[in-house]
Amino acid sequence: MEKEQSHSSYTLIGDAAERFKENLQIEDKVIGIWLFEDPENMTQAFNDLHILSSIQMDTDLEYCRKQMHIDAIVLLLRTLKPKEVLSPSLEERFSSVFRRQFEEMEARLWIEYDGVLAAIAAQSNEETGEKLETLNMRQREEEEETELLIQKMDEELALQCRKQLEQLHTCEQKQLKDSLQMTHEEASGKARRKLVVCLRQAFQAIIFDQLKEVIRHEELDAASAGQLLQANWHIQFQLETLMDQQLAFQRKVLDEGLAKRKSLVNRIKRGANHSRNLLNTASLHISAFADLLKNTTNLTEGQLESVLDIVHQEILVMKLKLDEVMDQEKKLIHCKLISERREHIFKKICEQEHQQRQLASLLSTSGERHFNHRKYLMDWHELLHNQCAELGELVEKLDKEAVDQLETLNMQLLKNASMKIKTIHAEFYEKLVSLGVPQDYLRQMIEDQDEEINIQHEKQTEQAEIDEHKENESLENVRGKISKQLHSEIEEQNFLRHWNELIFQNLMKSPLLLSEDEFQKMMLTYLENFCKMDNSLSLPKLCERSRIQQRLTDWRKTETEKLEQQWKNWGKVKTKEVGHGDQGKLLALQEYMRDKIKLYEEENDKVYEEMNMVHAELLQQRANQMKDLEESLGVCMASIQLCRAEKQVSVLEIHTAVLNLQALLLDELSTAGSVPQSECAQIVQEHIYKLEQLACLHSEMLQHQLAMQSELTEQNSWMLTQSRHPIEDDTAQSSSQVFNCLQRAMFKYQELIEAETQRLRNEDRKSQLIEDAKGQLLVKTLLSLQDQEMRLAAYLTEQLEVPMSEFQALLNLILPNATNEESSLIVNGMYSERIIVSKINENKTDEKGKRRLQRSKKSLDQKLRNKLIGEYQENIHNPCSKKRSILKKKGLQLMKQVSFSPDRGSPEFCPAKADDHHEPIDEALGQALNMPETGEKVFVFRIKEKVHCCSDLQPKKKKKRNFLNYKRAAVANLDGL
Repeated sequence: MEKEQSHSSYTLIGDAAERFKENLQIEDKVIGIWLFEDPENMTQAFNDLHILSSIQMDTDLEYCRKQMHIDAIVLLLRTLKPKEVLSPSLEERFSSVFRRQFEEMEARLWIEYDGVLAAIAAQSNEETGEKLETLNMRQREEEEETELLIQKMDEELALQCRKQLEQLHTCEQKQLKDSLQMTHEEASGKARRKLVVCLRQAFQAIIFDQLKEVIRHEELDAASAGQLLQANWHIQFQLETLMDQQLAFQRKVLDEGLAKRKSLVNRIKRGANHSRNLLNTASLHISAFADLLKNTTNLTEGQLESVLDIVHQEILVMKLKLDEVMDQEKKLIHCKLISERREHIFKKICEQEHQQRQLASLLSTSGERHFNHRKYLMDWHELLHNQCAELGELVEKLDKEAVDQLETLNMQLLKNASMKIKTIHAEFYEKLVSLGVPQDYLRQMIEDQDEEINIQHEKQTEQAEIDEHKENESLENVRGKISKQLHSEIEEQNFLRHWNELIFQNLMKSPLLLSEDEFQKMMLTYLENFCKMDNSLSLPKLCERSRIQQRLTDWRKTETEKLEQQWKNWGKVKTKEVGHGDQGKLLALQEYMRDKIKLYEEENDKVYEEMNMVHAELLQQRANQMKDLEESLGVCMASIQLCRAEKQVSVLEIHTAVLNLQALLLDELSTAGSVPQSECAQIVQEHIYKLEQLACLHSEMLQHQLAMQSELTEQNSWMLTQSRHPIEDDTAQSSSQVFNCLQRAMFKYQELIEAETQRLRNEDRKSQLIEDAKGQLLVKTLLSLQDQEMRLAAYLTEQLEVPMSEFQALLNLILPNATNEESSLIVNGMYSERIIVSKINENKTDEKGKRRLQRSKKSLDQKLRNKLIGEYQENIHNPCSKKRSILKKKGLQLMKQVSFSPDRGSPEFCPAKADDHHEPIDEALGQALNMPETGEKVFVFRIKEKVHCCSDLQPKKKKKRNFLNYKRAAVANLDGL
C-alpha cells in the first residue's frame, strides 16, 4: 500500500488520511465476506457492514459540513465590504480567532466524547460479563439436570438430548450477545449524535461571541455586525437545506449499494446450489444406475456394493479435493482483489480530495476575494453529489468484478469436477463390463441416462435464466422505491424546516418589541433547533435494530414462560403415560427444548412484523422531537418575558426604596436642625422642577415612539380595509343582474371574513405592541427618574453624614430581597468618591459631632423600623384590601398578551380579559425546563382537549394520516394567520 501511495500523484494528509484508513477497513471486510462467508449468512453480514458504512459516511459528511461552513464564513467576511467597513487586518484576525476557538472547542468536546465512549464501553462490558455469567450458570445447571435424567437412558436418546441442549444454549448465547452489542451500538450512536449537535451549536455561539467582542471594542459598528449575523443565518439555512439533500442522496446510494449486494448474494447462492446439485446428482445417478442393473442383470448385490463403495469413495475424495483447491484459490484471489480494490479506491478518494482542495483554494486566491459564498456552497454541494455518485458506482463495479472472478473460479473448478466425474463414470462402466454386463445394454442405459441428464440440465438453465430475470426486476423495483424515498425524504425535510420557520415567524409577531440582544437570543435558539432537525444515516438504523431486538426478546420471554408452564404439565402427563418418572421428565424436556429452539427459528418471520411497529414508533418519536423543538422557541420567548417582568419589578422596588429613603432623610434633616427649614423646602422644589423637566422630555419621546409604532401597522390595516370596496361596488348592479351579484357575493364572502379577521388581528397586535412600547419607555423613564432621585438622596446622605455601613443596613431593611449586585449598584451610586473621602470620618469629628452622628444613626434606624412595622400591622388589620405583587401582575399581563400553544400548531394571540380570578396552577402537571443562561425554571403546560358536544361524540371512522400530512394541514392554518 505504501508503494502505491508513493507512486500516486496525490497524497492524503491529516483527517483525510484517517478517514481513508477507516474506509479501507470497510472495503477489506467486503472482500472477506464475498470470499469466505457462508452464502446463507452473507445478507446479515452485509446488513451489519451497511451500518458501519453509514457511520463512516456520517463522519465524512460532518467533516464536509464543518469545512463548508467555516469557508463560507471566511468568504462572508470578505464580501461584507460594500463601504470598506471591515479592514483586512480585522478580517484576518476575526478568521484566525474564530478558527482557533472552534478548534479548541472541538478538541475539548472530542475529549469529552472519548470519555463518554469509554464509560459506555466499560458499562457494556460489565453488563455483558454479568449477564453471560448468569446465563452460563443457568446453562450448567440445566446440563447437570439433563445428565442426571439420561444416565440410565439409551445412548442414542442421550446423544440426541445432548445435541438439542447444545443447540439451545448456542442460540441463547448468540441472542444475548447480539442484544447487548446492539444496545451498546445504539448508546454509542446517540453519544456521537450529541457530539455533532454540540459542535454545530458551539459553532454558532462562537460567531455570536466574536461579533459581540468586536462591537465591544468598537472595531465594527452594530449595523455591520447585524448585517454579518443576518448573512450568517442565511448561510446556515442554505447549508442545512443543501446538507439535507446530500444526506438523502447519500442514503439512496448506500441503500442501492446494499440492494445490489443482496442481488449478487442471490447470484452466489444460485452458483453454490448448482455446484452442490452437480456433485449430488453424480452420486444419485450412479446409485440409480446400479439399482437398474441389480434388477435387469445377473450381478449380485455384493458385487454392485463393492463397485459403488469404490465410486462413492472417489466422489467423496473429489469433493474434499475440490473444497481444498477452492480454499487455496480464494486465498490467492483475496490478496489480488484487496490489492486491486485498494488501488482503485485510493485513486478515486485522492482525486476527490484534490477536487475539494481546488475548490477550497479559492479562499486563498486574491482575485477571488469577492467570490459569492452562496455560489461556493452550491459548488460544494454539486461536488459532493457527483463524488458520492462516482464512489458508489465504483464500489458497485468492484463488487461485480469480485463476484465475477469468484464465479469464474467456481465454474473452472466445476468444469474440472465434471471431467473428473466423467472419468469416474468411465471407470465405473469398465468395472461393470468386467463383471459381465453386456456392452450394448450398458451403452443404451448410458445414452438414456445422458439424455435425462441433458433434459434436467436444460431445465436448470431455463430456471436459472428465469430466476436471474426475476432478480433483475426485483432490483429495479427496489431502486425505484429507493428513488421515491429520496424525493419523499427531501420533501419532508423541507416541510419540517418550513414548519419550524413559520413557528418562529409567528413567535416574532408576538406583541413584544424585542431589543437587539433579545432578538439575537431568539435567533440563536432557532438556529440551535434548526441544526438538530436533520436525520442522520446511522442513528435511525441503530435505534431500529436495537428496538426490534428488544421486542423480539420480550416476545421470546413471554413465549418461554408459557412453555415452562406447559413443560411442568407435560412432565406430569408423560410420567403417568410412560410409568417411569425420569423417562417422562426426559420426554417433556426434549419437547420443551424443541419448542424453544423453534422460537429462535421463528424470529426471522417475526422480524418483519416487529419492523413495521418499530417504524411507527420511530416516526412518532421524531414527531415528538420536532414538537420539543417548537416548544423550546416558546420557552425562550417566555424566558424573555420573565426577564422583562423581573426587570420592571426590580426597577419599581428600587425606585420605591429610594423614595422612602429620601423621605426618611428629609425628615431627619429637618428634625436635626443642621439645615434650615427654608433651605430644605428649596431643595425639594428644585428637585421637583428637575423631575418635571425630565418627565416632559420622556413624554415627548413616548409620543414619538408610539407614533412611529402606529405607522408601522397602519398601512397593512388600510390595505385590508380597502379590500372590501369591490364588494360594495358589486351591489350597484341593475335588477336584471341580481342573481350574478349574489353569486359573486357568495364567492367573496369567505374572502371578506378572512380579510376582516386578519384586520382585527392586526389592530389587536398593534394595540398590544403600543402597550409594550409604553411599558418599555416607562421603565426607561423610571430609570432616569431614579437617577435623579438618587442624586437627591446622595446629597441628603452627605448632609447628614451617614456612613456607608449604616446606609447599607438601612438598605437591607427596606430591600430585604435585593441581590448583592443590586445593593452594590445603589450604594456605589449614592457614595461617590467625593463623599467617601469627605469629612464623614468619625475619627476626625469633634465630640459634639460624634454625639449628633450617633443620635442620627439611632433615629434613622428606629424611624425606618417603626414605619415597616406600622405598614405590616396595617396590612394585617385590613385583610379585605388584598394587594397582589407587581411580579404577579406583570407576569399575568405578559401571559395574557402571548399564548403559545404548540399542540395547535401555531401561536395564538389572545386579548387580555378583565377577569382577575384564576385557577391555581399545579406545577406537578407541567414539564420543568431549566434555563442555564439565567438560572430560571420554566414550566410548560399543554392544553387538554376540550369536551365536545353530544353531537360530536358519535363514533366516526378515522382517516389515516401520517405525520407529514398532519403537518401540512397545520401549515395551512399557519398561512391563514
